[in-house]
Amino acid sequence: MLIRWPGVFVPIIPPKHSTGNSSLKVVTERLKYLNYFLNEIGKVPYLFMSEEFQLFINSNSSDLKKMYEKMQKPTYEYIAQRYQKTFPEITPDPNFRGELMQKVNDIIIPFYNELKAT
Repeated sequence: MLIRWPGVFVPIIPPKHSTGNSSLKVVTERLKYLNYFLNEIGKVPYLFMSEEFQLFINSNSSDLKKMYEKMQKPTYEYIAQRYQKTFPEITPDPNFRGELMQKVNDIIIPFYNELKAT
């Protein structure tokens, strides 16, 4: 979720412990932190309703990492559009968006292409 929601607070999901470590203490601790994660996500409607969280909560698969990797990587424009829709109160004036996209095109995209070429 951090990659798809940059700059936004996303509660941390508790890490899995090594395979076979299913002691009552480890399971109880993980359950406690997983419950905290779910409660915190529930307080943030745009994260709760997000495609990423819905995949997490509705998945029967044990390998969510592979499922997330199959999701299309977010582009700068996708993130900007998502944030404009999610946070309309902080959306800049229409001219700013054009100027911002021009800066992205002029600076970031050539830099990205240069990295890709190496």
